[in-house]
Amino acid sequence: MQFEIHPGKTAVVIASTETHNASGADTLRRNEIARRAALRAAAPVDDPLVADLAAAADQFIVKRAGNLHTVIAGYHWFGDWGRDTMIALPGLTLTTGRFDIARDILLAFSNAADMGMLPNRFPDSAGFPNTTPSMPRSGILKPFANTSNTPATTPSCSRTCTTP
Repeated sequence: MQFEIHPGKTAVVIASTETHNASGADTLRRNEIARRAALRAAAPVDDPLVADLAAAADQFIVKRAGNLHTVIAGYHWFGDWGRDTMIALPGLTLTTGRFDIARDILLAFSNAADMGMLPNRFPDSAGFPNTTPSMPRSGILKPFANTSNTPATTPSCSRTCTTP
Protein backbone atom coordinates (compact mmCIF):
# COMPACT_ATOMS: atom_id res chain seq x y z
CA MET A 1 0.00 0.00 0.00
CA GLN A 2 1.32 3.40 -0.95
CA PHE A 3 -0.17 6.86 -0.79
CA GLU A 4 1.00 10.40 -0.41
CA ILE A 5 0.18 12.52 2.59
CA HIS A 6 0.10 16.19 1.80
CA PRO A 7 0.66 18.95 4.39
CA GLY A 8 -2.50 19.64 6.36
CA LYS A 9 -4.16 16.38 5.25
CA THR A 10 -4.70 13.20 7.23
CA ALA A 11 -4.69 9.56 6.27
CA VAL A 12 -6.38 6.71 8.06
CA VAL A 13 -5.43 3.07 7.53
CA ILE A 14 -7.73 0.38 8.87
CA ALA A 15 -6.82 -3.29 8.92
CA SER A 16 -9.89 -5.49 9.29
CA THR A 17 -11.22 -8.93 8.52
CA GLU A 18 -14.40 -7.25 7.29
CA THR A 19 -14.91 -5.23 4.12
CA HIS A 20 -15.34 -1.50 4.69
CA ASN A 21 -15.86 1.44 2.40
CA ALA A 22 -12.74 3.63 2.44
CA SER A 23 -14.86 6.79 2.63
CA GLY A 24 -16.05 5.71 6.08
CA ALA A 25 -12.55 5.19 7.48
CA ASP A 26 -12.56 8.31 9.65
CA THR A 27 -15.93 7.38 11.19
CA LEU A 28 -14.74 3.81 11.82
CA ARG A 29 -11.61 5.18 13.49
CA ARG A 30 -13.59 7.51 15.77
CA ASN A 31 -16.02 4.68 16.66
CA GLU A 32 -13.17 2.34 17.56
CA ILE A 33 -11.48 4.98 19.71
CA ALA A 34 -14.80 5.58 21.52
CA ARG A 35 -15.34 1.82 21.97
CA ARG A 36 -11.89 1.40 23.50
CA ALA A 37 -12.38 4.42 25.77
CA ALA A 38 -15.68 2.94 26.97
CA LEU A 39 -13.93 -0.36 27.79
CA ARG A 40 -11.37 1.49 29.89
CA ALA A 41 -14.05 3.59 31.59
CA ALA A 42 -16.08 0.48 32.45
CA ALA A 43 -13.17 -1.15 34.27
CA PRO A 44 -14.38 -2.50 37.63
CA VAL A 45 -11.94 -0.36 39.65
CA ASP A 46 -10.91 3.25 39.05
CA ASP A 47 -7.21 2.51 38.56
CA PRO A 48 -5.09 3.10 35.42
CA LEU A 49 -3.52 -0.37 35.63
CA VAL A 50 -6.94 -2.06 35.85
CA ALA A 51 -8.15 0.04 32.90
CA ASP A 52 -5.09 -1.07 30.91
CA LEU A 53 -5.76 -4.71 31.78
CA ALA A 54 -9.43 -4.42 30.78
CA ALA A 55 -8.40 -2.91 27.44
CA ALA A 56 -5.79 -5.62 26.93
CA ALA A 57 -8.35 -8.35 27.68
CA ASP A 58 -10.45 -7.09 24.78
CA GLN A 59 -7.69 -8.00 22.30
CA PHE A 60 -8.31 -11.72 22.90
CA ILE A 61 -12.07 -11.60 22.26
CA VAL A 62 -13.32 -11.92 18.69
CA LYS A 63 -16.65 -12.46 16.97
CA ARG A 64 -17.32 -15.79 15.35
CA ALA A 65 -20.01 -16.82 12.89
CA GLY A 66 -23.52 -16.21 14.15
CA ASN A 67 -22.49 -13.07 16.06
CA LEU A 68 -21.29 -15.09 19.05
CA HIS A 69 -17.89 -14.45 20.59
CA THR A 70 -14.86 -16.54 21.39
CA VAL A 71 -11.35 -16.22 22.79
CA ILE A 72 -8.36 -16.34 20.45
CA ALA A 73 -4.73 -16.41 21.51
CA GLY A 74 -1.74 -16.67 19.24
CA TYR A 75 -2.97 -15.04 16.05
CA HIS A 76 -2.81 -16.41 13.33
CA TRP A 77 -1.39 -19.75 14.29
CA PHE A 78 -4.13 -20.86 16.63
CA GLY A 79 -7.90 -20.92 16.58
CA ASP A 80 -10.01 -21.01 19.72
CA TRP A 81 -9.28 -23.82 22.14
CA GLY A 82 -11.90 -25.12 24.57
CA ARG A 83 -9.67 -25.58 27.60
CA ASP A 84 -7.79 -22.29 27.14
CA THR A 85 -11.03 -20.38 26.54
CA MET A 86 -12.69 -21.75 29.68
CA ILE A 87 -9.59 -20.93 31.75
CA ALA A 88 -9.35 -17.38 30.36
CA LEU A 89 -13.09 -16.62 30.28
CA PRO A 90 -13.50 -15.45 33.91
CA GLY A 91 -10.57 -13.03 33.75
CA LEU A 92 -11.31 -11.71 30.28
CA THR A 93 -15.05 -11.25 30.72
CA LEU A 94 -16.43 -11.69 34.23
CA THR A 95 -13.93 -9.54 36.10
CA THR A 96 -14.23 -6.85 33.43
CA GLY A 97 -18.05 -6.83 33.66
CA ARG A 98 -18.55 -8.08 30.09
CA PHE A 99 -21.26 -10.58 30.97
CA ASP A 100 -22.86 -10.45 27.50
CA ILE A 101 -19.56 -11.54 25.96
CA ALA A 102 -19.19 -14.33 28.55
CA ARG A 103 -22.68 -15.54 27.68
CA ASP A 104 -21.87 -15.51 23.96
CA ILE A 105 -18.71 -17.54 24.51
CA LEU A 106 -20.54 -20.07 26.67
CA LEU A 107 -23.29 -20.37 24.04
CA ALA A 108 -20.79 -20.80 21.20
CA PHE A 109 -19.04 -23.63 23.03
CA SER A 110 -22.23 -25.24 24.30
CA ASN A 111 -23.42 -25.50 20.69
CA ALA A 112 -20.35 -27.64 19.97
CA ALA A 113 -20.62 -29.77 23.12
CA ASP A 114 -21.18 -33.48 22.77
CA MET A 115 -22.41 -35.45 25.77
CA GLY A 116 -21.28 -32.59 27.99
CA MET A 117 -17.76 -32.47 26.57
CA LEU A 118 -16.28 -29.44 24.85
CA PRO A 119 -13.92 -29.85 21.92
CA ASN A 120 -10.33 -29.01 22.69
CA ARG A 121 -10.02 -27.27 19.33
CA PHE A 122 -12.97 -25.36 17.93
CA PRO A 123 -14.52 -26.25 15.59
CA ASP A 124 -13.38 -29.83 15.95
CA SER A 125 -14.79 -31.66 12.96
CA ALA A 126 -12.67 -34.73 13.69
CA GLY A 127 -14.63 -35.54 16.85
CA PHE A 128 -13.36 -35.13 20.37
CA PRO A 129 -9.88 -36.70 20.56
CA ASN A 130 -8.91 -34.18 23.23
CA THR A 131 -11.78 -32.87 25.27
CA THR A 132 -12.43 -30.33 27.94
CA PRO A 133 -14.62 -31.39 30.87
CA SER A 134 -18.24 -30.39 30.71
CA MET A 135 -19.08 -26.78 31.47
CA PRO A 136 -20.91 -27.42 34.75
CA ARG A 137 -17.94 -29.37 36.12
CA SER A 138 -15.39 -26.93 34.75
CA GLY A 139 -16.60 -24.28 37.18
CA ILE A 140 -17.58 -21.70 34.57
CA LEU A 141 -21.38 -21.56 34.75
CA LYS A 142 -21.58 -20.93 38.50
CA PRO A 143 -19.13 -17.96 38.47
CA PHE A 144 -21.00 -16.56 35.45
CA ALA A 145 -24.31 -16.82 37.28
CA ASN A 146 -22.85 -15.35 40.49
CA THR A 147 -21.11 -12.36 38.90
CA SER A 148 -23.68 -11.50 36.24
CA ASN A 149 -26.67 -12.11 38.51
CA THR A 150 -28.16 -14.09 35.62
CA PRO A 151 -29.23 -17.74 35.61
CA ALA A 152 -26.78 -19.56 33.35
CA THR A 153 -28.23 -22.19 31.08
CA THR A 154 -26.92 -23.68 27.89
CA PRO A 155 -28.70 -25.66 25.18
CA SER A 156 -26.58 -28.74 25.89
CA CYS A 157 -26.95 -28.55 29.64
CA SER A 158 -30.28 -28.88 31.41
CA ARG A 159 -28.80 -27.82 34.74
CA THR A 160 -29.31 -24.19 35.71
CA CYS A 161 -26.77 -22.53 37.94
CA THR A 162 -28.21 -19.71 40.00
CA THR A 163 -26.90 -17.42 42.63
CA PRO A 164 -27.42 -18.97 46.09
